Amino acid sequence: MIGTSHNNASAILFLRVLGIAGLLFSWLTVFRPQMKVYWGRRGANRALMSRNSRLAFAIAVTGWCLGVFGADQRLALGLFAAGFAFAAIYSREDEKEHVARTGIPVRKPPASKDYWLAFCLMDSVLLSILLFSLVRDHFHPPVTDEQKSIHGLAIILFVLLSVTAVALYLNRPEKTLTGPQE
Repeated sequence: MIGTSHNNASAILFLRVLGIAGLLFSWLTVFRPQMKVYWGRRGANRALMSRNSRLAFAIAVTGWCLGVFGADQRLALGLFAAGFAFAAIYSREDEKEHVARTGIPVRKPPASKDYWLAFCLMDSVLLSILLFSLVRDHFHPPVTDEQKSIHGLAIILFVLLSVTAVALYLNRPEKTLTGPQE
């Protein structure tokens, strides 16, 4: 396992360099309020980050950077979690201020197709996990009562999720025709 320690060291080095770059950039935006920083992806309709959002983001990045450098993990995790939570709160306020100023919503409301796709993805992930566990239980049957009860619950959940998959298929938003259209 000679390559493992080298890969681990290079990953740590990469995370540290990334942490320092993120730390410098995030605190630079806090101390230079004339810099314009936006939430979200590139595009014309983005909310501008407020000073509170920048500070919260910088605190979260500081916590992450401390964690990468091996500082007190509770402090690092606390700073990251607090900064992330406050950044999430302030992002909503920034979005509301942007909508009040421009009159244009930042995000379009989700359509029924979006919900359908999310439910399909969740259903397929859960069905895959349950199918794997049921196949595993077929080759290595449960022994204890606890394992048998969990196996029974997995069968019930597999049946319910299969019915859900059929219902999602039948109620898909855009049913396409499979033949030539006339």
